Amino acid sequence: MAMKTRKKWKMGVAGVMVFLFITMMALTQLAANHKMLINDVLGLTGTQSYGFTGSEYAEEDGSLSDAGYYRLIADSMAYCAEQEEEGAVLLYNDGALPLAENERGIALFGKNSTNPIYRSGAGGPIANLEYQVDVYRV
Repeated sequence: MAMKTRKKWKMGVAGVMVFLFITMMALTQLAANHKMLINDVLGLTGTQSYGFTGSEYAEEDGSLSDAGYYRLIADSMAYCAEQEEEGAVLLYNDGALPLAENERGIALFGKNSTNPIYRSGAGGPIANLEYQVDVYRV
């Protein structure tokens, strides 16, 4: 009788420990995802600076003004254009194109190989329509 009671007790403790572990993991993830909101509600401030301190786009206090933001975006777009120009290759067509009817067995991989749309998502899932390019309409 004592063995059954001890076994049930161990099973109960193990179940509680698993429940507590899963709960703590979920709460840790939730706290990590919402740490800024939690700190604001509790009135806490961190010692780490996530600003632009030391950047040429920042104000003296490390904040990013509208003018600094627009300079940052303009410089980023200029850098992207420079990289595209340096990476682009212009091929000389010495009669290779268009392909003959019997040479059209070309393997294309992926959806974007046949329907490419190049866009700037600016780090997010929503397209920045101002910079979106459809290569079939260019």
